[in-house]
Amino acid sequence: MRSCSLSQEFRILIADRNRNICEFLKRELTNEGYLVQLTNNGWQVLRMMFLAPPDLLLLDLDMPYLDGLEILELLENNKKSVPVIIHTLLKEHENHPLIQNTAAFLEKDENDVNTLKSIISEVLRKNYPYRFDS
Repeated sequence: MRSCSLSQEFRILIADRNRNICEFLKRELTNEGYLVQLTNNGWQVLRMMFLAPPDLLLLDLDMPYLDGLEILELLENNKKSVPVIIHTLLKEHENHPLIQNTAAFLEKDENDVNTLKSIISEVLRKNYPYRFDS
């Protein structure tokens, strides 16, 4: 469990086309106390972001129907203020202008889920400091 106590649960949307990665991350983040939703295509990401925006979007750039860059562009154009962490194998996009506006960029490494958890915690603390108990 996280060392801090939360005044309100955080909802994280994991968007990844790989079901195994989704399920692994869901299990890991649920164990940390987060409420996790999963999606595996770009259209569903947008639908979920507009209907019930999560507190954080964990986004792979390699998505069907709409890729991660298209999703970021649409979110930016609609001024959605949900922090986004890019979690991808597509390292060549790391310096893309849309990626520079995200909260974090992390290359996928199945052996380093603790780094991802740490980044998620930092991003949530930065964007929602009032939701953490002292």
